[in-house]
Amino acid sequence: MAAATILHVGDDLCHRIPVMESGGLVVVRSEPSVDGIQSAFSQHTSFSAIALISPSPILVSTARKLSEAPVVLFQDPSGDSDEYPFDLIITAQTPPSVWLKSLVEVIEEARTFRKLSDRKS
Repeated sequence: MAAATILHVGDDLCHRIPVMESGGLVVVRSEPSVDGIQSAFSQHTSFSAIALISPSPILVSTARKLSEAPVVLFQDPSGDSDEYPFDLIITAQTPPSVWLKSLVEVIEEARTFRKLSDRKS
């Protein structure tokens, strides 16, 4: 498997980026804005997943328009986000070993789905 590249949108207050990197993932950081996300996509052609922290609906919509990658919500206990537009939701209390495994699994599922879709095309 090629190294998965994650677009991390927002502040890393819970220090999740080092956990992702220690798990072999490449992490690209973006400020939590439409311009920030668009800038990240202009510098990197694709991402394996997009991780958002307390996103506004416009940020989720922008991520969905720019990529077929799974969109992951890292819940912020102080924020409130709708859960329906996400492929994976990770609560603040989830241990790093558990959420990292879930993140890798959702990336693998998306890759498998794309391969199967490409074969049918």
